[in-house]
Amino acid sequence: MTNNHVLDSVEIAQSSYAEFEYELDENNKPKSSILFGFEPQKLYITDEKLDFTLVYVKQISESGGKNIADYGFVPIIETVGKVKEGDAVSIIQHPKGERKSVALRNNTVTQLDEDFIQYQTDTEPGSSGSPVFNDAWELVALHHSGVPMTDAQGKILTKKGTVATSNDDENDIAWKANEGVRISRIVAYLRQKATSTQKIFLKDIIGNLPEPVDNPNTGDANNDKNINADKYYKGIDLTGNNLLKHSAIY
Repeated sequence: MTNNHVLDSVEIAQSSYAEFEYELDENNKPKSSILFGFEPQKLYITDEKLDFTLVYVKQISESGGKNIADYGFVPIIETVGKVKEGDAVSIIQHPKGERKSVALRNNTVTQLDEDFIQYQTDTEPGSSGSPVFNDAWELVALHHSGVPMTDAQGKILTKKGTVATSNDDENDIAWKANEGVRISRIVAYLRQKATSTQKIFLKDIIGNLPEPVDNPNTGDANNDKNINADKYYKGIDLTGNNLLKHSAIY
C-alpha cells in the first residue's frame, strides 16, 4: 500500500518496485536491498480523494532469492478511535529517498477529521506512503503530505512569511503539520467499493470473508451487477483476527 500520488496508474505500478531492507544493519552498515515487482493486473485499487493505492506484490523477488512471505506484515484494522488528539505517534520513513529512519513518539496528533489525521511528526519529502503508528504500534494512518501555513486568504506562506510562488520549492514553505489518511477510512472504502474480482484477492488477505449473497442483482459501487458490496461484506469483524495485511512502499 502507498499513496495514489505515488502509484496513480496501472502502467506506473507495472514498471515500479517495492524495495525491502533499504536500511542500515545493527552495525550501522548499509544492507543489500531486495526488490519486488508488482502485478497490478491481479489487484490494483486506488482512490485520489483518500490518496491511497493498494497493489498486488509479486511473490518472488526480482533476484529470485526472497519470497514475500519471508517478511512480516502490519495488520490493518478498521476500528475507529485508535488515536485521539494529543496522542503521540511514530512514523517509519525514507526521508528524501534515503535509508529507513524512525521518528519515535515525540510527535503529537493535532487534529482528526473523518478522512485524515494531522500530526507534528518530523518528516521530509519522500516520506509519502509511510506508516504512522500509535503507542501500541497499531497502524493509524498512511502518511501522504505536509500541511502548509496559510494567510487569511488561504494562500500558502513561506518560512519568510511571504506568499509562496511557483519559484518556491518544498524547503521554502512554512509547514505547520503533517497529514495522513486514516486507515479506518481506507478499509471502509475497500469494504464498500471493491469489485467482485478484487474481492477474490481481498478475501485472501483479509480472511474469513463471507460468501456473496445469492443473486442480489443490485450491483456495488463499481457497477458490478453480480455482487452488492454492502451485503458482501456484512458481518466482517475486522477488529479481531480478520486483518488486512499491509506492506508500505516508501
